[in-house]
Amino acid sequence: MEIDQGRWDLAEEELRFVLDRNPTFPRAHSNLSQVLRRKGEMDNALIEAEKAIEVEPTRARGYLNKAWSLIELKRVDEAQVWFEKAIAVEPDNEIGHLNLADHYRRIRQLDLAVKHYRLAFDIKPNLSRIYANLAGTLRWWDTYKFQGDLALLRGDEDSAMKLYEQSNKLNSNAPDVLARIAWLAQAQGNQVMAQEYSQKAVKLAPYIFSDESELLKNFRFLPE
Repeated sequence: MEIDQGRWDLAEEELRFVLDRNPTFPRAHSNLSQVLRRKGEMDNALIEAEKAIEVEPTRARGYLNKAWSLIELKRVDEAQVWFEKAIAVEPDNEIGHLNLADHYRRIRQLDLAVKHYRLAFDIKPNLSRIYANLAGTLRWWDTYKFQGDLALLRGDEDSAMKLYEQSNKLNSNAPDVLARIAWLAQAQGNQVMAQEYSQKAVKLAPYIFSDESELLKNFRFLPE
């Protein structure tokens, strides 16, 4: 089919031919929505996505096409609810979770992106796109840690803590980040938080930290 070869004008012609004869064929509406997005006709793409939802409200594809059409129309805040509806109607559809994760990644809500990439992975662990997108998102974890270190070097402890906590949301099993949070919490006088995170760090990396008191006394930046 022309859509597989990227010949968008011919693909549109074929799909409209199908819909002239079967106007309630949901896949044709969904495919036409995708083709029109490729052609830059976002308003028409949105119309076709809505038609797909109307004729097949129990499948995720129409909702996903509507969400991406809204994003292309710069109506990002409206899009998220349609990603969520796609998952609500087909909770075991890995593409729904993958699309929502991609959306969260674009708006830098990386902890939620990781969550939905992992849900997609649980459903279909052999889908290579999940690995690629999850790996790309997790690279931002190191970015947060690095930015936190820079903030701390500048003496901006509040910004550093926020960045370390964001890093920890993405990967809660990184002892160097846990140690950073523990040490900074102690420096800020939050002994309860310092104890909590130092215990987590020691539990994960007893080969690095002998005990919590040693960590809190000696740690600043763990060598990479």
